[in-house]
Amino acid sequence: MNQSSTILVTGASGFIGRHVAYRLAEKGHQVIALCHKSQLPQHVLAVCKEVISGDISDYDSCRRMLRGVDGVCHLAGFIPERYGDPLWAQKCYQVNALASLNLAMCAVEMKVPRFIYISGANMYCPSKTPSVESDPIYPDQTATCYFTSKLAGELYVGNVCRNKQTDALILRIATPYGPAEPVGKVIPSFMKQASQARPLRVFYGGLTTYNFVYIDDVAELITTAVMEGPAGIYNISSAEHTSLAELAQTVAKVYSDKKIEIKIDPPSNDAFAGFPPVSIEKACKTWNYNPGSLLEGIKKYRQFLENQSAEL
Repeated sequence: MNQSSTILVTGASGFIGRHVAYRLAEKGHQVIALCHKSQLPQHVLAVCKEVISGDISDYDSCRRMLRGVDGVCHLAGFIPERYGDPLWAQKCYQVNALASLNLAMCAVEMKVPRFIYISGANMYCPSKTPSVESDPIYPDQTATCYFTSKLAGELYVGNVCRNKQTDALILRIATPYGPAEPVGKVIPSFMKQASQARPLRVFYGGLTTYNFVYIDDVAELITTAVMEGPAGIYNISSAEHTSLAELAQTVAKVYSDKKIEIKIDPPSNDAFAGFPPVSIEKACKTWNYNPGSLLEGIKKYRQFLENQSAEL
C-alpha cells in the first residue's frame, strides 16, 4: 500500500476513531471519516478528506463508501448502556457482528487490500498468565452480550477475508484511556478527584484488574497496521496488569503535589475479579510495538487536561 492511501475510518467520531483518523491524516493518508451520531471535533474535521454518513448494514451504502478506498479501519460499534443487560444482545449482534460482516463482504467484493477490525482483549478466559491470541475466549463474567457480538464479528470478518485479496487484521484492544475518553470511566474519574485534591475511593479492596493502554499508543499501532503486517489476530495493550488499588496509587503519584489520600473499601467475595493479563508479544514482534507505562500515560493525560490547547 502506498504511503498516501485513502482510508475509510468507521466510527471516526468515537473515542478511538477520532485519534486514529487524526493520526492517519498526520501520516499523509487521505481519510474518509464515517460518522453516525456524534460530530467530529474541529481539528479532526479539518484534516479529513471527506466526512460521510452511511449505514454499514446496507450493502449498497457500503459499496458507495468503499469506492476508491485502499484500506478500512472499522471502529464503529454498538456499546450498550448497561453491559450486563441481555436486552441489548440483539442490538449488539446486529451492529457489531452482522453489520461488520456486511462491510467485510463488500470490501472483499471491491478488492479493498486491507481491513482492520477493532475488537476487545478483555474477552479471554480467566488466567494468571498473559493470554495469547490463540487462548480460549469465554466472556461470561462481564459484558457478555457486547463481547460475544465482537467475537462473532471477528469470526465473520476473518472468514470472509480468508484466502482473498483483502487482508484482515483483527486488533484486540484492551482498556484504552486518554483524551476524549468517556468521563464516567475509572481513570478520568480518579484524575478529576485528584485534580480537586479529593480522596480516591477504591471499591472492593481494589483487587479488580485491568489492562490499561494509552490512546496514543493504540492510534499509532493502528496507523502502522494499515500499512504493514500479516493478516491475523493481535492483542494491543501496555503489557501491564493493574489492579484498581495500583491505579489509584499511580494517579496519586502523578498528582503528588495535591497530597492525595487513598481510601480502599474492604474486599467483597462477589466483586468482579477483573480481566486476565494479555500478551502483546506478537504485536511487538510484528511492528516493534513499544507502548508506554501507565505512569507515563497518566502524566501525559494530566498534561493534556491542564493544557486544553488541543480539541478532543
